Amino acid sequence: MDAGRVVVRVLLGADGRISEAGVHSARPPAARLLRGRPAGQALALVGLLFQACREAQTAAAAAALGAAGWQDQQPEPGAAAEREARVACEVAQEHLWRLMLDWPALLALPADQPGLRRWFQALRAAAAAGRLPQGLLAEFEQHWLGCAAARWQQIVTLEQLDQWCAGHDSPAAQLCTVMAGHDRDPLAAAPAPLLRDQSLASLAAGWGQDIDDAFCQLPHRDGVACETGVLSWHGDTPLQQDLGARRPARLLARLLARVQDLLEILGGVARQRIEAVRCADGSGMALVRTARGLLLHRVQLAADQVAAYRSVAPTEWNFHPQGPLVCALRGLRVGGDGQRACPVRLQLATLDPCVEHVLEVGHA
Repeated sequence: MDAGRVVVRVLLGADGRISEAGVHSARPPAARLLRGRPAGQALALVGLLFQACREAQTAAAAAALGAAGWQDQQPEPGAAAEREARVACEVAQEHLWRLMLDWPALLALPADQPGLRRWFQALRAAAAAGRLPQGLLAEFEQHWLGCAAARWQQIVTLEQLDQWCAGHDSPAAQLCTVMAGHDRDPLAAAPAPLLRDQSLASLAAGWGQDIDDAFCQLPHRDGVACETGVLSWHGDTPLQQDLGARRPARLLARLLARVQDLLEILGGVARQRIEAVRCADGSGMALVRTARGLLLHRVQLAADQVAAYRSVAPTEWNFHPQGPLVCALRGLRVGGDGQRACPVRLQLATLDPCVEHVLEVGHA
């Protein structure tokens, strides 16, 4: 099935700043294809319909079906921990791909493909065994971070981060230094609000009940389009608070949140990533904290057949027509010759759509 794409259009003014920005998402409503199918068949199809974050999508579907009352998906001893571990391994793979390959390539930095392949294999093995990775943290500290994770956690201000980067030549230091250089625009627009992390029970009792077809296409929190991502649950550290006040474009903040999330996983921290709850109307709703942000599935069953199925992926939040990408692009300085539209591409990359994306640049 065609996963669709996101089209981003910007117009540059004579001053090199973006005068207009728009986002059009042509993502098909894949979840509709699950309606009317037996629950087991719908679960099997999820891994085929959703190519990005397949483990998270499957976990969300299984959890939502179980919460809706499907007996074949009632929790078994040890199954929940294994599913959590598989999702965590997938999240770590996504983080490594961005930090070691995609973003360095965009910033003309060297990529470490052999290291990426080696760590991917270790994460696949851990996922197959249903456990968190073991023994990867020390190697990651030595070969990518450039210091012990405990030392990294002591960085609490932007000045301390700059000093640390100046004193290290690791891939982490190089990536942070170059990304920070693109994150200094004093006229950067105010960012979209973060979709703060919360329990699924509180979500279901509040705006979660409004998840209908219209919401799935244009999700919002009390009418406001929000940003989701790992920054949503790593945004309260002292360093992130300092960055939030001084670097509203969030390029460096999103990078650092990825690093923090990855360090937790490699360090064996079992942050809960999957939650499920039975709603008042009998539907089951599941939340999964993925590498890109909050993933929601909601399913209604009738005699073990899917009567209604809805999903909201992080891309729907972050590439909303009035959402965080558009907020970040308004007034953004790109440069007179477009400079390959690097600042725009960095916003796209750090918000990380789960489908192909196309950038169209014009002149006002």
